[in-house]
Amino acid sequence: NGMVRLEMLRMSLRHSGHLQLMNVPALFRRFFADFMPQYLSSPQIAFETMQMVIEHRHELGREVATYYPLLLKLFCWFPSSLLSPLRRLLPCFVGPTSSQELLTFLLDLPLTTLAMEMTEAGDGMPVSFDGYSDAFRPLLHVLLPNEASCFINIWDQPGLQVEAFIRSSVLSPRVHAVMRQVPSLLSLFFDVLLSSSSSSHPQSQPNPGSGSTTGSGQGPTGTVGEVSVKVVMGMLDRYVQLFPVPWFVQEVQPLFDINLVRLLLAHPSALLVPSLREKLLDCLSRRRAVELVSTVSWALGALLSSPSSSSSSSSSSSSGSS
Repeated sequence: NGMVRLEMLRMSLRHSGHLQLMNVPALFRRFFADFMPQYLSSPQIAFETMQMVIEHRHELGREVATYYPLLLKLFCWFPSSLLSPLRRLLPCFVGPTSSQELLTFLLDLPLTTLAMEMTEAGDGMPVSFDGYSDAFRPLLHVLLPNEASCFINIWDQPGLQVEAFIRSSVLSPRVHAVMRQVPSLLSLFFDVLLSSSSSSHPQSQPNPGSGSTTGSGQGPTGTVGEVSVKVVMGMLDRYVQLFPVPWFVQEVQPLFDINLVRLLLAHPSALLVPSLREKLLDCLSRRRAVELVSTVSWALGALLSSPSSSSSSSSSSSSGSS
């Protein structure tokens, strides 16, 4: 019984301080990995699970961020009733190793919802898909993870046939409901990311002399500034890789414009990272997005006119960059 299992886990979490012999994180992992995928379409278990995670998010720690894809899938199935709980949990998902993947997952929530509607059994494979299950099986596998995994941009993988998958699908009221909530979730994501930036130390700026976005100062996971570089690069990739519904694109792209400027102003030395410069130039020249050109031009002007521009310029001169 789903509710019995859920109450057992809740009891273990409430009394974890007294149950020294019980591995509560292991119980949580087993609950999410083995049990929850079978009950994604149960409204009672979905709501109670979200409430349980909210109540015990501090005890669970990074386990919450590990299984955020499954919690987002619960939201996709019940977008109206689970919006408020998800907004309370979203800040727990934002971390140094998850931010770039989380941005992609939020942008692709409409696609995830489409995939879930084709896999109502909850076992991650299509129940009936009119003979297309073999063609789209790899895409469904990528869209429906139960835990955080390696970052992948499905729009850059021709073999996954994202556009063909969308063309063959019918956009249900549930998909439209999820699309309506994506801009607000993105705004919250950027606010959390930027609040981390504002509370970080000066050494959290990216290393301008490195071609990669991994650096020193805070271990292998990267500094706050380096995480922001990864997010900006993800935004540049996804600026024209959005779910192809006109009103959805018109809502998301202005959010990108605003928060691209905010992130660059928070981390001016990001423009000295070679990989980001190359990505920026490629995006501006190849995709010819007029709005993005205006946004980046405005950001550059604001950076050059800011008091910190002199220090950035000296760093640029010493590294031979322009």
